[in-house]
Amino acid sequence: MLDKFEKLAESGNANSQAVMALQLADLFVSKTDAATSEEQGHFDFIIKHVTRTASADITARIAERVARTSRVSEDTADHLSRSNDLNVAKPVLKYSP
Repeated sequence: MLDKFEKLAESGNANSQAVMALQLADLFVSKTDAATSEEQGHFDFIIKHVTRTASADITARIAERVARTSRVSEDTADHLSRSNDLNVAKPVLKYSP
Protein backbone atom coordinates (compact mmCIF):
# COMPACT_ATOMS: atom_id res chain seq x y z
CA MET A 1 0.00 0.00 0.00
CA LEU A 2 2.80 2.45 0.76
CA ASP A 3 4.19 1.87 -2.74
CA LYS A 4 0.90 3.24 -4.09
CA PHE A 5 1.27 6.34 -1.92
CA GLU A 6 4.86 6.84 -3.01
CA LYS A 7 3.86 6.65 -6.70
CA LEU A 8 1.10 9.21 -6.14
CA ALA A 9 3.59 11.50 -4.42
CA GLU A 10 5.86 11.34 -7.45
CA SER A 11 2.99 11.73 -9.97
CA GLY A 12 2.95 15.53 -10.01
CA ASN A 13 -0.86 15.68 -9.74
CA ALA A 14 -1.37 18.16 -6.89
CA ASN A 15 -4.96 17.14 -6.09
CA SER A 16 -4.10 13.43 -5.92
CA GLN A 17 -1.07 14.20 -3.83
CA ALA A 18 -3.06 16.29 -1.38
CA VAL A 19 -5.77 13.67 -0.90
CA MET A 20 -3.16 10.94 -0.60
CA ALA A 21 -1.09 12.90 1.91
CA LEU A 22 -4.08 13.54 4.16
CA GLN A 23 -5.06 9.86 4.01
CA LEU A 24 -1.50 8.80 4.71
CA ALA A 25 -1.24 11.15 7.68
CA ASP A 26 -4.46 9.70 9.10
CA LEU A 27 -3.25 6.14 8.49
CA PHE A 28 0.13 6.80 10.02
CA VAL A 29 -1.29 8.51 13.11
CA SER A 30 -3.97 5.84 13.64
CA LYS A 31 -1.57 2.90 13.67
CA THR A 32 -1.69 1.25 17.06
CA ASP A 33 1.76 -0.29 16.81
CA ALA A 34 5.05 1.40 16.09
CA ALA A 35 5.89 2.06 12.46
CA THR A 36 8.75 0.13 10.94
CA SER A 37 11.75 2.08 9.77
CA GLU A 38 10.70 1.35 6.18
CA GLU A 39 7.19 2.74 6.81
CA GLN A 40 8.72 5.78 8.52
CA GLY A 41 10.99 6.36 5.53
CA HIS A 42 8.07 6.18 3.08
CA PHE A 43 6.02 8.52 5.24
CA ASP A 44 8.84 11.04 5.53
CA PHE A 45 9.50 10.99 1.78
CA ILE A 46 5.86 11.49 0.88
CA ILE A 47 5.11 14.17 3.46
CA LYS A 48 8.18 16.22 2.56
CA HIS A 49 7.52 15.94 -1.17
CA VAL A 50 3.83 16.79 -0.94
CA THR A 51 4.22 19.66 1.51
CA ARG A 52 6.69 21.35 -0.81
CA THR A 53 4.02 21.58 -3.53
CA ALA A 54 0.65 21.40 -1.74
CA SER A 55 -1.48 24.39 -0.88
CA ALA A 56 -0.94 26.09 2.45
CA ASP A 57 -4.28 24.73 3.67
CA ILE A 58 -3.38 21.11 2.89
CA THR A 59 0.08 21.47 4.43
CA ALA A 60 -1.40 23.00 7.60
CA ARG A 61 -3.92 20.16 7.84
CA ILE A 62 -1.13 17.59 7.50
CA ALA A 63 0.97 19.35 10.14
CA GLU A 64 -1.97 19.47 12.54
CA ARG A 65 -2.61 15.74 12.08
CA VAL A 66 0.94 14.56 12.63
CA ALA A 67 2.08 17.09 15.25
CA ARG A 68 0.61 15.27 18.23
CA THR A 69 1.99 11.83 17.51
CA SER A 70 5.27 10.50 18.78
CA ARG A 71 5.60 8.65 15.47
CA VAL A 72 6.53 11.76 13.49
CA SER A 73 10.25 11.64 12.81
CA GLU A 74 12.58 14.38 13.91
CA ASP A 75 13.35 15.06 10.25
CA THR A 76 9.69 15.52 9.29
CA ALA A 77 8.92 17.58 12.40
CA ASP A 78 11.91 19.78 11.60
CA HIS A 79 10.78 20.17 7.98
CA LEU A 80 7.26 21.23 8.99
CA SER A 81 8.36 23.43 11.89
CA ARG A 82 10.59 25.49 9.59
CA SER A 83 7.67 26.49 7.39
CA ASN A 84 7.19 30.20 6.79
CA ASP A 85 3.47 29.60 7.26
CA LEU A 86 2.59 29.90 10.94
CA ASN A 87 -0.43 27.59 10.45
CA VAL A 88 2.01 24.83 9.47
CA ALA A 89 4.81 25.48 11.95
CA LYS A 90 2.73 26.28 15.03
CA PRO A 91 1.13 22.88 15.72
CA VAL A 92 4.44 21.10 15.23
CA LEU A 93 6.31 23.52 17.49
CA LYS A 94 3.55 23.37 20.09
CA TYR A 95 2.78 19.65 20.20
CA SER A 96 5.57 17.62 18.64
CA PRO A 97 7.57 15.63 21.16
